[in-house]
Amino acid sequence: MSVVTIDVLTTSNVATTVVWTALTGSARGGVGVAITDYEVYWNQGPITNTWVHLASTTSLSTYVTGLVGGTTYGFELRAYNKYGPGLFTAQVSMMTSQAPDTPAAPTITVVGAHVEIAWTAPVANFSPVLGYKILIQTKAGTYLESTAMCDGEAQALVLYCLVAMDDLRAAPFNLAYHDLVVAEVLARNSRGWSLNSLPNTDAPELAARIQVEPLAMAPPERGALTGPTQLDVYWSTLTTP
Repeated sequence: MSVVTIDVLTTSNVATTVVWTALTGSARGGVGVAITDYEVYWNQGPITNTWVHLASTTSLSTYVTGLVGGTTYGFELRAYNKYGPGLFTAQVSMMTSQAPDTPAAPTITVVGAHVEIAWTAPVANFSPVLGYKILIQTKAGTYLESTAMCDGEAQALVLYCLVAMDDLRAAPFNLAYHDLVVAEVLARNSRGWSLNSLPNTDAPELAARIQVEPLAMAPPERGALTGPTQLDVYWSTLTTP
């Protein structure tokens, strides 16, 4: 009999596609005997736990909608020729789920000589979130992942990374003084990756800017109180890095 599978790529919280192979040769019931129909049955989950007719079709797939996320559904089918129905296939089952929702934009704050990139877990869509990908914007405006700096897989439980500003100032990011640190987040589960989050903005509660070492100061000067027994030295306060 035909082999039944589930098209995982089309499966979501609310829909799936059941696919099977065509019967050929003697499996159709004899030389020159044509298959006239495929009849699909399904089990609509543990609430009903009964097998009922779903579709009759001459094609090799049927698209099922109106499903409930996180529910396991079973499918089987049989072929018809002019003499009637054949045996049912082996049953296949699947639980409706899909990739996580798009995460919210991350928040980035200055922590000492580091920036903390933090994010929140998105809706998992009935398959647990397994990890994250953190993309940081370069000086050129492109986004790159550096697992050495921020490994979203390793930090999946704590939901943040501490990234040294020195690393952001070095290649390939090449950020300079007062540049905004910008990042995007993606989440993955067994069904795949979410879409990229929006980048964080320059709002004070979401933003961090690159800080650097101070510049060389102007030379100190001799003060008016310098005398035979004391030195009076003064200097100017830095107002830029």
